[in-house]
Amino acid sequence: MKKIAVFFILGAMFFNIAQGQSDLTFYHMGGFTPQSSINNASFFPDAEFYFSLPGISGLNTKINTRLSYNQLMQPVEGTDSVKLDLHGALAQLSDGDNLRMMGDVSIFQFGVRSGHRAFSLFANIRFDGGFNYPVSFLNYFVNGNGNFIGERVEESRLRGGGIVYNEVGLGYSQEIIVMTDKILRVGTRVKYLHGIAHASVSDDASVTMLTDPNSFDINVNFNNATIRTAGLNEIEGENMTGYAIGFGQNRNTGFAFDLGADMDVNDKLNVTLAVNDIGFINWKQDIESHTFQNEGVVLGGFDDVNDIDIADALEDSLDAWTATNSTVDEFKTAIGARVIAGANYLITENGYVSGSIAYKRSSYNSTEFGYGIGYTHQIGRVLTLSSTVSKDQFRSVKVGGGFGIRVGSLQLYGVFDDVLNAARSTGDIRGLDARIGLNFVIGRSSREKKERVKVEKEELSPFPPEYDLDHLLNDEDDGSSKF
Repeated sequence: MKKIAVFFILGAMFFNIAQGQSDLTFYHMGGFTPQSSINNASFFPDAEFYFSLPGISGLNTKINTRLSYNQLMQPVEGTDSVKLDLHGALAQLSDGDNLRMMGDVSIFQFGVRSGHRAFSLFANIRFDGGFNYPVSFLNYFVNGNGNFIGERVEESRLRGGGIVYNEVGLGYSQEIIVMTDKILRVGTRVKYLHGIAHASVSDDASVTMLTDPNSFDINVNFNNATIRTAGLNEIEGENMTGYAIGFGQNRNTGFAFDLGADMDVNDKLNVTLAVNDIGFINWKQDIESHTFQNEGVVLGGFDDVNDIDIADALEDSLDAWTATNSTVDEFKTAIGARVIAGANYLITENGYVSGSIAYKRSSYNSTEFGYGIGYTHQIGRVLTLSSTVSKDQFRSVKVGGGFGIRVGSLQLYGVFDDVLNAARSTGDIRGLDARIGLNFVIGRSSREKKERVKVEKEELSPFPPEYDLDHLLNDEDDGSSKF
């Protein structure tokens, strides 16, 4: 319980993990890689067959500290030492800021194309979580309670949570012709889930702080604050590997599905839509609840955060604040739905402009959105380059870049959604937002598909053969017209 509480309270001060909308550069690259289907189920790479190996095929991590090392740590004058600058850190935070973290590791990818259809098999480990910054709470303790004598301060933004799970699924996509000559690709992915770990704070949790005007003591009350967990003991146990993989040792199971569509409106315009991660996990194993009791806890007053050791003060108070109860009550959580809509317009023979908007609902019911515009260019048959300017709901404008290299059956790709941040000096870097991987793609379907679609369009005449009236306009026998 102490590890959980210290993480939720102190960790928020130092880390603002990137939000789920930061994958727009990768989305604008379309179905370039097998991993693209995680964003749109209709995407399939330009190949007849592909496979990916564990670990090297796909690693996606999004970490943005918001506060760089140089902002957090200040040099001690006259020495080689540094000290934590909590006042400076807090000054960088605003109401409404939140911590968000997402990531996935591709374990296995396999796909095959058969004419109009494509089939895939995949397995991934995924993580989604975060919580809101308790700015009022932090301000109260970092800047001291002297400015809040006799004033009740409430922090109601304690919502947070996170899940880790693995997914194994099947994918199917198909090309069809609609509205006479429009090419529509539709796809779905059905996923079986194993929940590895879960933690969440009750939605109505809050904390109030009141400084006594006589003794200057701080009365702290947590209201309806319960942290519910599942799987945290299992991942530290002897059977951790078997539990994480499943195979009958993990009863935290669920299902989810993705839907995607990709249509060529004309020779230049393409539109896409994806609805992902519609599903849930039933948590049945290793369930506990940790409740911050309503009884008040009294802390001594102080003028400045340097007068106390916050970590020690919190840890010493946890036994009085919390009660841990094992429970057998099962519960269900959504894994966090995502919606992405986009459009691509061909402006050169090998380059197109993209625009997209994205919506994300987290596993703990927080919602976010983002949007971006980018350009992708194909250089020969080997190199693809892409760049996107995007804006997330709680972050400033970012410039992202991505590349894909294909030599024979070997495909290497990398996407970085904040290249300007990555170019900073080491002490000023505010995070990492990257997706990299290596795949094996065999054959190319693009040339064959173009020829096949051309023939199919020509065959889609609105009239059956018996209604062909060309012979009435020209008599090849005598060269005379019937009219």
